[in-house]
Amino acid sequence: MFSYKFNFIWQMVQGRIIARQTGLAAFAAGPLSAFFYLHPHSFELMQIVVSESSDDDPGGINEKSVPDLHLFFRVDRFIDRIVERMERVKSGLLAEELIKQDEAENWTGDFSVDADGHRVLIGLTRAESEEYTNLMALVADDRASEAQLNRYGELEAKHVYARAWRDASRKPQGDDDDFMRAWSTDDRGARVMIGLSADETEEFIKLNARDLANRMSEHCLPWASVEEMHQENDRLLQLHDKHNLARIARIAAEGKPNTS
Repeated sequence: MFSYKFNFIWQMVQGRIIARQTGLAAFAAGPLSAFFYLHPHSFELMQIVVSESSDDDPGGINEKSVPDLHLFFRVDRFIDRIVERMERVKSGLLAEELIKQDEAENWTGDFSVDADGHRVLIGLTRAESEEYTNLMALVADDRASEAQLNRYGELEAKHVYARAWRDASRKPQGDDDDFMRAWSTDDRGARVMIGLSADETEEFIKLNARDLANRMSEHCLPWASVEEMHQENDRLLQLHDKHNLARIARIAAEGKPNTS
């Protein structure tokens, strides 16, 4: 999504907060939503602000000229959820549980919790995490020796690869979590990337993790040679294209209106 669209969203959220606190009208009567869709010719991301309570077809969304691929951002529901979370944290009753949940999910962070309950860098032990942090300060100040630079690169590569593996191997629990419509279930009940077999899915995850790790750090080179890197990247692209074609076909099929 383009950055200026985020600015529009923030303006809407601000307006709704003011309206809810003061009772003054802002934008439209609530509950309010933003309707996003791709322009059929320019492919620009378009936006319409609609009131869900105005009529049965807010913003003319059901018109045939409106593309099938669209997205709702429910402004009022978003505000309600944020307020609820803030109240729970303010009360202190569930603050500890929320922190533990955030650490357990750790969707994008660098940290995890080891078997003894210590907060550590993903892929590193507690001692390695402390060593890495100290070396990072030396490297940042340009005070690290050659041996320290080598050790820093070794630890960073280990940490980055573990993080990349976590990101590449994460699977949604169900269709509600699969926003990109990338996953399915095979005949044996295993979660697989749509268009790929179970073996191909695991192969894609492994290759993608190695590629991600290399992109995340100059110290992480998980291949034995440049030739091996090119071979793996070619295979990764082949699996990606096979998967993405199946994913696009699914989205197209799901977007067709039901005429039965």
